Amino acid sequence: MLSVNPLSNPKGVRLLCELCQAPAFLLCPDCRVTYYCSTEHQRSDFESVHPQLCSLLVRLRAPKPALCSETERQRSAEKCLQIRRHLLDICQQAAERLLVSGRYSQAQPAAMHALRFGIVVHGLRSLQLVPAYLLLAETATGMGVYSQAEEYLSHADWTVLKNPDCSPTLLAKLHRIHGTLLFFSKGNMTEALRHFANDIYYSSCAYGAGDIRTAPGYFHMANIFLRQRKEDVADSFYAEVTEIWHAHLSKMLQGRLQNSRETEGAEEDCIEEPQAAEAVKMLTEIWEVRERVLKQDSAKGARNLHALAMLHFLLSDVSKAYEVALKALLIAKEIPNQDEVQAITTFLTLAESKLPVCK
Repeated sequence: MLSVNPLSNPKGVRLLCELCQAPAFLLCPDCRVTYYCSTEHQRSDFESVHPQLCSLLVRLRAPKPALCSETERQRSAEKCLQIRRHLLDICQQAAERLLVSGRYSQAQPAAMHALRFGIVVHGLRSLQLVPAYLLLAETATGMGVYSQAEEYLSHADWTVLKNPDCSPTLLAKLHRIHGTLLFFSKGNMTEALRHFANDIYYSSCAYGAGDIRTAPGYFHMANIFLRQRKEDVADSFYAEVTEIWHAHLSKMLQGRLQNSRETEGAEEDCIEEPQAAEAVKMLTEIWEVRERVLKQDSAKGARNLHALAMLHFLLSDVSKAYEVALKALLIAKEIPNQDEVQAITTFLTLAESKLPVCK
């Protein structure tokens, strides 16, 4: 990190920190167009998303030659807008990925950049800003800064209120974050359940009740019912999450095997990285709850582990898939449903055939 002498700036030019907009005295040595007020903010940005933005920021912020014609100026402005849109996408994806893995403090700079680029690209009152507000609210909730999370959510609420044509997808996300915040910060189970129920409703409108994008709503409701000691209700919601993912992963696995038999270059369905990480987390936690709290149901346990094994396999973690499938088979042998046993046995054979050969 290079130091910057503010006195060397052109008159009237102030160098501002990339994260907090305070006067900056440090310069990124790679792009040389990004400034920070402290090594702490520099480190936070580098651990979050800056390395992915560095080269793009040079193209956006480096001095540009004088453009004579209106056509050249319009072309330059359009190119800058495209870069900002690309930066916005990178920041949103990075924030989502870090949030799912529980790295809230690292996700915060990426979410802040997403909001800033979103304002430039879409305008201050656009619905397109709501995802960034929700990312910031989620990072603040994860860090335990609940007042800040409420502030970001109020911005999201106001933006939605001013735009009555808001999509069900966005409304689902809004209710999900509201429910999470109420659950963790205030322990208001009733209101949290209401928001998660709305999340499921709007997700079902957008994708369908049995879609993997609706599953997190069921999962969050199950966690609340478990906290309320309503184990039977929680169990039914956990089972719903498992069934949704089991059906989706079975279809994906069959499609991938079919494609590999027909042609190597065939397109495959894929799960986005944040979605995959969330699925691993949900299915793993459901299994842990079944082992620790709920009365063990062998059929549901085997189904849960089978889904988790398929997910690991599709994420190319064959060793983990084989390990989990072995555990699923041991449990499945305790149930009378031989179809389930056969399905797990077939998958286990497939996973074993893909294990690396030890020399």
